Amino acid sequence: MRRIDETKYRRIDVAAIVDGTQFLLDDGTYRVLSLNSAPASAWWGDGTRWCTTGSGWFVGYRQYGELIYIEHRPKGRKWQLYIHNCEFRNARNRRANGQFFADAHPRVIDALQSRIAADSRAKIFFGLMPEGARVEHSLNLRRIPIASLPAGLQIRDDLDLRATGIRSLPEGLTVGGDLLLSAQATPTIPVDLEVSGRIVCCDRWGAIDRPITAASRACRIIDA
Repeated sequence: MRRIDETKYRRIDVAAIVDGTQFLLDDGTYRVLSLNSAPASAWWGDGTRWCTTGSGWFVGYRQYGELIYIEHRPKGRKWQLYIHNCEFRNARNRRANGQFFADAHPRVIDALQSRIAADSRAKIFFGLMPEGARVEHSLNLRRIPIASLPAGLQIRDDLDLRATGIRSLPEGLTVGGDLLLSAQATPTIPVDLEVSGRIVCCDRWGAIDRPITAASRACRIIDA
């Protein structure tokens, strides 16, 4: 473990850092930690621009989900993952691409496998959802940056893809409810898309109808 200079910390802080750090992987190349206290978050996040190094921000995040600290030790690179809403940031606090990261750092993904497997959004964010998978509920991916969806994906209820940056929908996509898209960056629509509800292009300014010709469906822009 990284050595703590006890002359700079009160004994109670040192204990909180140690007790608030759960090691998921520490193999000499990677550190993957679950941070469970504000002092631990401040300690491991030192030198980054993460707001969660502040006690109030940490508590606000941690009450809804787990904060994961990731470090590539040879290059000194750091990331923070908040699985609750797939917020994944580098040390400069800029969003990182989950699918690219998973391809480049498979050992980290292995260490987080059980956590990712329990969350459909996380599996898609890291590109781990298999082709032909079925999700037995609505899937809200709004504002989660993703590059692609698996072919043949089946969503029982609504699918929200607003502000994801996705450029094309996969072949064989089936949506049992509504499909919500961003009007200003509507992705390419495959001809075999099946949507039981509506395809709705959402724009904050609203009130313009526009067709999606590839799917031969009316796409209404509504105030979102």
